Amino acid sequence: MGFKKSIIAVFLLLNIQWIQSQISNFREKFVLPSEVKENSGLLFLEDKIVTHNDSGDAANLYEIDSLTGNLLRTVLITNATHTDWEDIGEDEHNIYIADIGNNNGNRTDLKIYKILKSDFRNNTSVTAEEISFSYEDQTDFSTQPNTSNFDAEAIVIFGNSILIFTKNWGDLQTNVYKIPTTPGNYTATKISTANIDGLITGASLYNGHFLLCGYSTALAPFLVHIALSTGASDDIFSHGFTKDSLENELESGSQVEGIIGFDTGKYYISR
Repeated sequence: MGFKKSIIAVFLLLNIQWIQSQISNFREKFVLPSEVKENSGLLFLEDKIVTHNDSGDAANLYEIDSLTGNLLRTVLITNATHTDWEDIGEDEHNIYIADIGNNNGNRTDLKIYKILKSDFRNNTSVTAEEISFSYEDQTDFSTQPNTSNFDAEAIVIFGNSILIFTKNWGDLQTNVYKIPTTPGNYTATKISTANIDGLITGASLYNGHFLLCGYSTALAPFLVHIALSTGASDDIFSHGFTKDSLENELESGSQVEGIIGFDTGKYYISR
């Protein structure tokens, strides 16, 4: 959750040329359907976009035409609750929905729902397995509205792990925690930290690049690019990162929410 979202959500197509370190061909693609006006995470699946609202909705996933923006299907996860869904990811056979929003820093029911892609393709209602977790270094669960460092809105599925990128209201840094993709109850291990100086709201791993989206406390949108390390270290930020403002493209006041790669150097962003 966080700041109130824009009533109108749009997809934007980015053509990112990292060699020149510039963003080009940035344009509005379409306005999202009203059913997902509180849109959060994005997934590009079989030439369609799968998304969800972050709160105030049933446990629904929405399949959207990636050319027109028209709503194609709504799929209900029958055994899930919808507390604060923030991001969505995938591996070869599964979809992962992150119920990890924690604006007040006091949640003790953080979880990720795991559903089969085959179930999603063939049904309008599915059941999920649960991956629950807590942060290894969180000891204070008192209510701390918009000041906690244990909020999160971004995940990436990386091998057999789920990487959770935090949204640190307190120090504006980003921590990366790791848990398995196997259903169960886990303690999330911190594996990396960087001084992003902003609030991360979405993450994508595509073609060997991590791309994060977020905004400053003044609602100035930005992107963070991280080259995938070829070493054995889990430290995602070990080789640093680059940060690019989106103020020229979106202006201030834009709370970007989701990001997903779908072709080399091309990404969809929602706001």
